[in-house]
Amino acid sequence: MVSEARLRHVQRYVAETPWALLPGTLEAICEVVALRATGERLPAAEVQARIGTGPAQRPTSSVGAVAVIPVYGVIMPRAGVFTDISGGTSIDQLQQDFRAAMADPEVGAVLFDIDSPGGSASLVPEFAAEVYQARGQKPVVAVANTLAASAAYWIASQADELVVSPSAYVGSIGVYAAHDDISGAQAQRGVRTTLVGAGKHKLEGNPHEPLTDEARATMQARVDEVYDMFVAAVARGRGASPADVREGYAEGRVASARQALQLGMADRVGTFEGALGRLLHGGGGTARAVAAPGHTLAGMLEDGAVVVLAADEAAEPEDPGEAEAPGAPSTPAPEPDEGAPAPPPDDEEAVAPEGATRLLARRAVRRGYAPAGAQATEQEEEV
Repeated sequence: MVSEARLRHVQRYVAETPWALLPGTLEAICEVVALRATGERLPAAEVQARIGTGPAQRPTSSVGAVAVIPVYGVIMPRAGVFTDISGGTSIDQLQQDFRAAMADPEVGAVLFDIDSPGGSASLVPEFAAEVYQARGQKPVVAVANTLAASAAYWIASQADELVVSPSAYVGSIGVYAAHDDISGAQAQRGVRTTLVGAGKHKLEGNPHEPLTDEARATMQARVDEVYDMFVAAVARGRGASPADVREGYAEGRVASARQALQLGMADRVGTFEGALGRLLHGGGGTARAVAAPGHTLAGMLEDGAVVVLAADEAAEPEDPGEAEAPGAPSTPAPEPDEGAPAPPPDDEEAVAPEGATRLLARRAVRRGYAPAGAQATEQEEEV
């Protein structure tokens, strides 16, 4: 149960935080928080349907191969009351998982599996910088599968390579903040709130009165500052100029896979399986099956498990559904929306096509992640 005081804290956080998030998602979050403030608690399935969140995810590691770190739902700085209300992924857990994967001698590469509308800008610059600074240590690849918007794109753009699935969207490079003026609604109910404070600007931006011009200017300056950080990070990660990012990277909109490739916002159009196969085998192959009865890779990730994977068969040639950015040294690929193998339904056992890489699921850890030889946060179980 979330106390009234903590709900007020969440509401204040929503109002004061610069968001790198799709606008519609923040509106849905505000609705959920408002309902909780009135005592109505929505079922988790309805919250997920409104916001598009998922459970906090954990990485997948493989001996000598790949740690898959899912980034699903709204990104928040820390797990807590807000993630309890809206679900999503916490930056602090992502950071822990990423550091553990980079430190694990049995992991040769990291793959971010991203399906997120973005989130709070808090701690995103720090984590994005950490991902960028890890370049050269191990291959780090991000896959937009099927959405990497705003804060999620901020992180994805720092990887060595950014892959976009054929039906995915990326971008939404922008920042905004919201202010709710509830004074009119209170007046209709005969309620008037009197605030007493100390400090010239302490009560600035409170929801019980209209936003003043000075408060609006302060909010705009804060948003502009975070936007400048966002643009600079994307420019660094993508090897572009800040002007190119501001004027040529969809200008706050999301871009389709084809558009992202043309604009230089991504390196390749391809599938998650294709990216995993490339990392497992250093250049080619697809990974389509998990050799564990009754389990699929997607299903185990959605359950919040850490799954240890190992390649079972030799790789086949590169995923036929992949296309590279202009100028990449490769043979031209087919149109990105044609020929890409469709991912198997989450509730069905994956069946590998002939010659495709099979993955041995050796164990699953329900929460947390630790390098090889270290103790995981919860009990491992054989799969």
